[in-house]
Amino acid sequence: MLHARDRFLLFLPLLIGAAMLAAGCTPDAARWSQTEAPKENRVEFVALNHEVPFAPGSTALGAAEQQRLAQFLDSVELGYGDKVTLDTGPSRGAPEADALAAKRLQAVRAALRRMQVNATPASRPSVAAALSKDAVVVTVGRYVVTPPSCPDFTKPEPDDYTNTPPSNYGCATMTNLGFMVANPADLVHGTPTSSADAEFLSRGIQRYRSGEIAKSIKPELPKLYSGGGGGGGQ
Repeated sequence: MLHARDRFLLFLPLLIGAAMLAAGCTPDAARWSQTEAPKENRVEFVALNHEVPFAPGSTALGAAEQQRLAQFLDSVELGYGDKVTLDTGPSRGAPEADALAAKRLQAVRAALRRMQVNATPASRPSVAAALSKDAVVVTVGRYVVTPPSCPDFTKPEPDDYTNTPPSNYGCATMTNLGFMVANPADLVHGTPTSSADAEFLSRGIQRYRSGEIAKSIKPELPKLYSGGGGGGGQ
């Protein structure tokens, strides 16, 4: 009489063969998963730095450094949605040194303003500014979108009895969204809106329709850039 262990070993090849046969009968589409090719736009924040050096003890920004700063802005193609920040590193702990750093920051900020670029002091010191000496670090921060890999036909189409969406489903929508968004930061978080007074706005419309406000006012074109944005205007 065969023991239980011997019987198991005797039937083991048959069990393996049955499992392989069942796997071979499974449609290729059923073994494919949507997680293999997610249709998502990957949004990353990129910081581009430029160091503006000063002579020791000086707050004067030379013409050559201003030209190099302008060349840097041109090379990174400063545009809508970019944020420009200035950083002189952490506090030195000495009033004279901190005052010197503040004047240098204002000098660079004034030079950028002449280039029609709005820049603000960094909210916290950066590593690049902490390692620099006698310099102001100009940082251009922007969000960059990487669309999904499309078209995607990795899912086998024949013998698909799972009734799941094709692998290319959603590719065009996500790719077009990534290419058309003006400011990729909007894909991370929405732009805050200011409060509006509907009653006040409606009174303005009523006054315009009743003739209290002249209808010969010339329309103004919208500004391309605003407050926190990059170059091209204030």
